[in-house]
Amino acid sequence: MNNGRNPKYRKLIYVLIGLILLTPLGLLTTYTSWGEWSKEEIKKMIGYLPQGLNKLADIWTGVLPDYQHPSASSLFAQSIFYIISAVLGAVIIYALLTVLLKIVKQ
Repeated sequence: MNNGRNPKYRKLIYVLIGLILLTPLGLLTTYTSWGEWSKEEIKKMIGYLPQGLNKLADIWTGVLPDYQHPSASSLFAQSIFYIISAVLGAVIIYALLTVLLKIVKQ
């Protein structure tokens, strides 16, 4: 992977930074993000809760549930945690892709 020194990837990095900075816009909506529904929301949307989902729904809650720390009360603090979550996600994906590319190239 390129570390961003190549001008070809510089625009991509700027777009990624822009998207990361826009993640707090999710705080302005009143709806749940796609795919982040609770068991109750799924039951309300489709009329029932699939049995497999009911068994597995509480196993994983995420590293930063709701993308924020419980102490973040202001909109600014919540925005900072949204941005931190986006940066962590991007770094994890980059690291996984780097490792995967090294494995494939061997």
